[in-house]
Amino acid sequence: MASEEMLSILRKGVDHWNEWRQTHLIRQNIKPDFSGANLSKINLFGAVFSKANFAEANLRKALLTKADFTQANLSRAKLSRADLQNSHMEAAELEYADLHCADLSDANLTDAILTHASLRRARLHNAKLARAKLHRVDMRGADLVQANLRDADLSHADLRSADLRQVNFENANLQQADLSLSDLDGVNFKGANLQGANLCGANLKRANLQDANLESVNFESAFLSQADLTGADVRGVSFRGADLWAATLRGTHLESANLEGANLMAAILPEDFLWRSPHMVEDDEFDESEFPTLEYRMGEPY
Repeated sequence: MASEEMLSILRKGVDHWNEWRQTHLIRQNIKPDFSGANLSKINLFGAVFSKANFAEANLRKALLTKADFTQANLSRAKLSRADLQNSHMEAAELEYADLHCADLSDANLTDAILTHASLRRARLHNAKLARAKLHRVDMRGADLVQANLRDADLSHADLRSADLRQVNFENANLQQADLSLSDLDGVNFKGANLQGANLCGANLKRANLQDANLESVNFESAFLSQADLTGADVRGVSFRGADLWAATLRGTHLESANLEGANLMAAILPEDFLWRSPHMVEDDEFDESEFPTLEYRMGEPY
């Protein structure tokens, strides 16, 4: 339970709290306890709560800009519509936290644990989420433009219709993640694991997918114009109806991929790759030699 003494001091203002924390808590190695406290709409601009306990606390619509929650426990905390811009949340525990519609622009969440957290329609523009644990997180409709999620775990995450332009997902784990209808223009997926992910209808224009694991990924009706898939594992991938105009596919094995209805105009394809357009005919009715074969070698009609 929250300490009434600490709550009383906190309500006297951020400056008073920060000074009292420095002179009392730090010296005695005491961790502040605000678990379960009702702090909705409170102004805590610039407050320092490193290693504090806010488990199940109510911080809805709180002003937490530039606040320091480094290594704090915010598991199951209610932070919907809170202002956390430029906050420090490195290695913070946020499992099952409710952050829907919260503003975490420019926040530092490096190594944070957000497993099962709700970040639906949250704003994380330019946020730092390297190595963050985001397993089964709900980020539907969230804004993560230019965020850094390098080496993050987003397995089974829900990112449907999210704005992910220019996000850095290098070496991230996105196994079974749902990114359908998301905007991934200029995204960096280099070396990422997207095995079994759903990117149906997503915009991946100019995306970097070099050396990514794309096994069994669904790219149906996706826009991959000028995307770079050099060296990517595309076994079992569905590019059905996808736009791969001017995409780079060197070093891939497209033989097992579904390219039905895909646009490969100006695409740079693997050497010696031969693609024959399918025809709905029976072998005993027609001679295959009577029908045209469409062949691409290194991106040009042959």
